[in-house]
Amino acid sequence: MVVGLSYIFGILMAVPIGVYSAYKQYGWFDQAGTFVSMVGFSLPTFFTGPLLMLIFSIWLGWFPIIYDTTLVVDSWHNFLLQLRQMAMPVFVLTLYNVSQITRFMRASMLDNLPLDYVRTAGPRA
Repeated sequence: MVVGLSYIFGILMAVPIGVYSAYKQYGWFDQAGTFVSMVGFSLPTFFTGPLLMLIFSIWLGWFPIIYDTTLVVDSWHNFLLQLRQMAMPVFVLTLYNVSQITRFMRASMLDNLPLDYVRTAGPRA
């Protein structure tokens, strides 16, 4: 469930970011997206996970630090507890997936944007 959600969120966020970054190449959005993508791709998940645990679980107390595998989701309260304990693992994996997919999407778009069939199908001036 955690990995599946991280892939879904990663694709939903990375495809528009990568497409827009390639379309507006060297703009401020491209520069910021490339920077965040490189940071997210360079930091391993075994570093960002404990860092987020330290910030959001220990210092702020927003999320539980231990994943309760015995939690049975049979009420709205337990469902919300399940969402709270899934938030940080999903975010850590989503950050890595977004970074990776954004780089691939931007590179693929930059390869395909100058091709003839893309220019022909583009907006008319």
